[in-house]
Amino acid sequence: MAVAWVALGYLYSERGDFDQARPLLDRALALCRDLGFTLYRGLASYYLGELHARAGRLSDALPLLDEAREAYAATGSPREGYIALAVAEARLHASHLEEARAFAERAFAWMRARTERRREPLGRYVLGLAAARANPPDVAATEQHLESALESAAEFGLRPLIAHSHLGLGKLYRRTAKREQAQEHLTTATTMYREMGRRFWLEQAEAELGA
Repeated sequence: MAVAWVALGYLYSERGDFDQARPLLDRALALCRDLGFTLYRGLASYYLGELHARAGRLSDALPLLDEAREAYAATGSPREGYIALAVAEARLHASHLEEARAFAERAFAWMRARTERRREPLGRYVLGLAAARANPPDVAATEQHLESALESAAEFGLRPLIAHSHLGLGKLYRRTAKREQAQEHLTTATTMYREMGRRFWLEQAEAELGA
């Protein structure tokens, strides 16, 4: 049951169905704690921490990510880069941009050192969003990171991250009055989210496109 709840909660969370994902991951984590099931306790706390991070609940996300770090270390498979990247996302959604950038760079260096290339695009994406949300936005850095994320995500077939990168670029170009480029990226993101059934991000993309 713990494994099933973790897997299903992860799938709902990746689709952006956070209200359905959260109770599944909560139940999974409680059961894993009771059973001393360390490996899946790490996964459950990690996915639940990511969920809270994406919802902007920093105070809920960080303790869970700390628990995930401890559980992974106990299995002999530390995933510091993964944890740092989730913390970066949490800091980003809480508008702690400098901290988000620092954690993303730490994660990126960790992955590079271990040739974890499949996760590098997400590191680039977080760095791009941090640059985009600066005041004023760092347009050059945002473009560099998001275009790199887009290229790497395409190489690995990471369609959700491709869509997220298009959305990030579309937001940037809308705010910098580059209407044609904004329209192109936002239309692509909207189409991809609709095809993948990612309602949470689809609504964001449609709102940007409408604006």
